[in-house]
Amino acid sequence: MYEKRKIFLLVATLIVLFIGISTVTATTVTNDSTQTTGSDDTFLSDTSNSLTDNDVDSSMSNAVKTQLTTTKKIDLDSVVDTKTQKTADNTQSNTITVTNGNYRRYFDNEGTTSNIKAYDNIILSGTFTDKVFIIDKFGVTITGDNATLNGGYIYLIEDASNSTISNINLNTSCYETALKNEGENVTIINNYIYIINDDTMTYLEGSSNYVTEGINNLADNVVIANNTVIVEGHDVDIDWTGGDRKGLASTLGIMNFGGTNVLIENNTVVATKAKNCTGDSYGTIDGIEVKQGTNVIVNNNKVNVSGSRFLYAVNALDALKNITITNNILNATGERYTDGIQVGNNADQLYITGNNITCYCYNTTEYDQDNEAMAFGIITSTMGGFGPTSNINVTNNNIKLNSTITYGIEIYSTSLSNVTNNSITNEGAYSMGISLAHSNNVTVNDNSIETKGNSSQHINEVVEEIRPANIGIQIQQKSDNSTITGNTIISTDTGDNVKAINIEGTKNLVVTDNILLANELGGNDAVISDSNSTNVIISDNTKPAVKHDAVISIIIPDNTYTGSTIQIKANVTDKDSDEALNGKLVFKFNGVTLKDENNNPIKLNVVNGIATLNYTLKGYSAKNYTITAVFDNSSYNRCEATKILEIQKTRVNFKMSSIIAVSGETFELNEIVTDENGNILYGTNKVAIKVNGKTIAHATIVDGVLKTNITLPSQLKSGNNNLTIIIGENNRYTSSISTSTLKIIKQNAIITIDEIVSLPGSYTTFKATIVTSITKTPITSGNYVFKLNGKTLYNMNEYGEGLVQVQSITNGIATLSTWLNNDIQEGTYNITVTYSGSNQANSATNTTNALVIKL
Repeated sequence: MYEKRKIFLLVATLIVLFIGISTVTATTVTNDSTQTTGSDDTFLSDTSNSLTDNDVDSSMSNAVKTQLTTTKKIDLDSVVDTKTQKTADNTQSNTITVTNGNYRRYFDNEGTTSNIKAYDNIILSGTFTDKVFIIDKFGVTITGDNATLNGGYIYLIEDASNSTISNINLNTSCYETALKNEGENVTIINNYIYIINDDTMTYLEGSSNYVTEGINNLADNVVIANNTVIVEGHDVDIDWTGGDRKGLASTLGIMNFGGTNVLIENNTVVATKAKNCTGDSYGTIDGIEVKQGTNVIVNNNKVNVSGSRFLYAVNALDALKNITITNNILNATGERYTDGIQVGNNADQLYITGNNITCYCYNTTEYDQDNEAMAFGIITSTMGGFGPTSNINVTNNNIKLNSTITYGIEIYSTSLSNVTNNSITNEGAYSMGISLAHSNNVTVNDNSIETKGNSSQHINEVVEEIRPANIGIQIQQKSDNSTITGNTIISTDTGDNVKAINIEGTKNLVVTDNILLANELGGNDAVISDSNSTNVIISDNTKPAVKHDAVISIIIPDNTYTGSTIQIKANVTDKDSDEALNGKLVFKFNGVTLKDENNNPIKLNVVNGIATLNYTLKGYSAKNYTITAVFDNSSYNRCEATKILEIQKTRVNFKMSSIIAVSGETFELNEIVTDENGNILYGTNKVAIKVNGKTIAHATIVDGVLKTNITLPSQLKSGNNNLTIIIGENNRYTSSISTSTLKIIKQNAIITIDEIVSLPGSYTTFKATIVTSITKTPITSGNYVFKLNGKTLYNMNEYGEGLVQVQSITNGIATLSTWLNNDIQEGTYNITVTYSGSNQANSATNTTNALVIKL
């Protein structure tokens, strides 16, 4: 893969050089400067990125589409901040600050230069223009420090395994993918990505593949979290003929293609057609795409798709196993076909739980022959050429559809599956709640379905095997051995052609204990089974009782902080009589039901009109949340109310204890960090560690544990020093500074004198090595003198000049050169080296029989 990319890069470069050879000049940069700086802690605070309107000329599709050239003067005064650290396996690593001006020192169109090594920490600082970042080193960390990339893209090849990309603001165009990953164990977190491609932009000659992707992952063990991805691209028809993108939309927000053990969580994805694009009849845009793969989690993302003829908020197809799609907020708005979640095609063990899906779809085309508009909540399917789909669990989802034709949940060619406890509200000319076709051994239990239709309204033709109809649950085409129990269905049709449950061509079916109403027809009478269906048991289905309306008021505290425990209260009364009611109630945050420590929904008892919940805001960010209270009582209609809860950042409660350490040694810092409420810090927090105001290390608090090894710089003075721990601000906690005492104890100095053999009257050089007693570190400061049999020697050159007695040590080596007396006798003489001491070590003296005179 990497070699192919290199060849493509070379070809693309030669094409551009050939076209522009008369105008392009080469500039050699010789003024990059490198220096060691004390500290730069601005990266500790999370920053919000904003969309910018930068029209840049850039590239992708496995390599560069356009070789960028510029005549802009390069900033030669940029500074590189390099700090040496060690990784967990003692591999040497550096922290390197890269700017737009010194970019070429560290990156080129082939990848990183030799100035970047494995495990290096790279900080991108400031604004970059048309810069490509190809990562090809193992275990590097790339972090943005107010970094904005205008143009270019980020590409992690296979060699970049165990790397991290975070806090980058990337605005780009003319490339197929903004951020592409092929490295295993990679983390992509807290980035802002905006990519646009439209009909006004220029691509590499011969390219017709108008692909626009925010994030594309092809590797295993990858985390894609807390990113904002905005994609504007083409809505061209899907290519079903073959190639790398067979069956894939051209425009999508986040894609995982084949990756195993992948987490896609807490991202905000907006995918839409670019304004300057004409679009195709079957043009398709996806929000999040999972194509092939095992153990993939898509959790707690917010996805909005719009603008195209065919729209999927989450699309997961082809050879999938153990895929979890949970707690996402999904919105699709279009005029031909919208879908919240589609899964299938040889899929097994999928879990679709707790998602909030809203789809709106109405056809505004002027052509009467166009297919009618349709909205789907959730589809499970098996299309031609793929293996069977089975073991799909669709539970606790909230689906709201408004379209000419609606299908809440469609189970197509899917076996051994479960559809339980979903809430479906559909409205349109033809509205269907749940439908089964070619699907056996399916359980449909405890769902709440409300459909509203008007079959008297004319609609255009559609090519759906499950025909549009106003039906609560439709079962057809040998969907055998299934059970339909405990559902509540209320279906209405102003055209008076409605059914609660309709059964066609199916055997061994149990329909019992459901609450059914189709216009005025209820209970068993609302279930229709045709003559081609056999062994269908229809029993104990009832008509819903007349229900009343309730009113909920929510009471929340005025000031709330992340990590604190708050009390949420709901008052529930009868709408007409104001009578206090009893029943059950749940609270939701942003549409997700609150759960206990065992991950079970918290269902509260409403007693005398009051339900109270004490809830700890563990892990919640500082922002506004919509609290929803949902009341349940069999005598009352479903009732809910909302209120805005503003959660503020909480303070960190951390006091660093005094530390005693030996100069130059490495010691472990291992502390538990809590917030002001006594709760362990949730998630990760960046930390800077300073001594006497200068940063000596960076670390990360993980779930409340600050654990890192610190090597004390040798230049620190002995005695008491100021130790400062700075915990950076993030979306949950304010920054915190703790200062304590670091007492440094000097080591002793060990002097080793080399033996030397010389002659009378000869020019002789004496040498000694001086290191610390514990860490065996070469001593880098302090003075020394040499003595011969107790007499101080002078350092001099070969001409007998430059007489110096006291010299400064260099990197643990002490030397002295001098002329020996002509009359010195044969024998062995004492050499004494006296060291004055420094911040590292105490003073010391050593005398050794080190000079041998032979005649």
